[in-house]
Amino acid sequence: MSRNIESAFLVRPMETVYFGPPRSFSAGENHRGSSTFPPGPGTFQGLIRSRLLQAVVPVLDLYDWSEQARREREGLVGGPDTLPGGWSIEGPFPARLQRPPNAEEWDEPWVEPWVPTPRFLLRSRDGVDDAPLLASVIPSTHPCLNDLNGGERLFGVPQKDALSPLGGWIGPDNLYYSLTGQGAWDKEQFAKRYPPFIFNETQPGLTIDRKTGTASHSLLYFLEMLRFRSHSGLLGYFSGAVSERIPDDALYSGTGTAGRKGRLVAFERVDRIHPLWRVLMEGRHLPEKVDEKDEFWLLCITPLRISSPGKPATVRPLPGRVQMKILAALTGPPVYFGGYAMATGRSRPNMPYAPAGSVWRFTLKGGDEKERAEALRLLNNSHTLAEDAEALFGYGHCLVGVCQKNKE
Repeated sequence: MSRNIESAFLVRPMETVYFGPPRSFSAGENHRGSSTFPPGPGTFQGLIRSRLLQAVVPVLDLYDWSEQARREREGLVGGPDTLPGGWSIEGPFPARLQRPPNAEEWDEPWVEPWVPTPRFLLRSRDGVDDAPLLASVIPSTHPCLNDLNGGERLFGVPQKDALSPLGGWIGPDNLYYSLTGQGAWDKEQFAKRYPPFIFNETQPGLTIDRKTGTASHSLLYFLEMLRFRSHSGLLGYFSGAVSERIPDDALYSGTGTAGRKGRLVAFERVDRIHPLWRVLMEGRHLPEKVDEKDEFWLLCITPLRISSPGKPATVRPLPGRVQMKILAALTGPPVYFGGYAMATGRSRPNMPYAPAGSVWRFTLKGGDEKERAEALRLLNNSHTLAEDAEALFGYGHCLVGVCQKNKE
């Protein structure tokens, strides 16, 4: 027997943590290492499924690698590269518990997720404290000199020396401002390297000689670990039918391990999420009618594996006669994810992904105004550019934004 569970939860690291693929940390090869941030969706789903297995009743022997034990675990949470039918995992999104503005003492805090800054937000010459500029099409003044005949659009605001993406991280207020043009830019909800509740902590270490159990000579290394402030962590979503052997509160309580050397993390219930985050996820910011000339941004908030970032193929079909036409792509350099499959003991090949924060400018063609509006909502909070196997693990999670113009 099984039952459906839908849950939002916070994975809260209780100590410094290091995310990244297995590798040597000796001074002779790689004497400095920097944690991946945030961990990829593949790492995150492994953490979630491990927690579900730890919560199984009666208790499983997770160190039993017999064929029977492997099949039992796969029957509960799926195999190394697949999820059980109907399962969906979203995240991770760095987040903190934050008390609402003008809240009373008895008001419960809400979870405030942060995401990489969309690449259509450009750094203005006046500095990051002011509202960033929005990427606009740069008209060609010498089209006859373009012998490539590619027809690609160039984006920027050259008259204000704004050609580079702002970079960094933004909170839900700035995300809402970016995707709708409504509200105002809040400099407190922008951070350059990490969200304001996460910082680096460098820790030294020594490689241990396996034969003697003592420190190896001249093999000192340093790791840039991540330290999460109190009441912060990684927001995740889970939905699917689980076995009755898995308790309802498996992802709401208890502890697990994450990162190199299995650092302690706590699983906690999420009762309230920032209201603007919910508005964006539910698509309430999108127009009721869509003209064929209207242009939009498709923003990836998790990495996307894609063979041709500049000309992606729409994997998810749209209703009726509606088709999505990609006009431009702002993706930046790829990030690579590989890792190690604990269930098989084999390494995974490193594969390139378009980083979170990548955007595609598009229009919708065909159908009528209402059909195009319906298609726009289907594109929002979806994985329309991701293959099925990748989408189930949370890769290629996208939101839709309305293209805005810079205010004069």
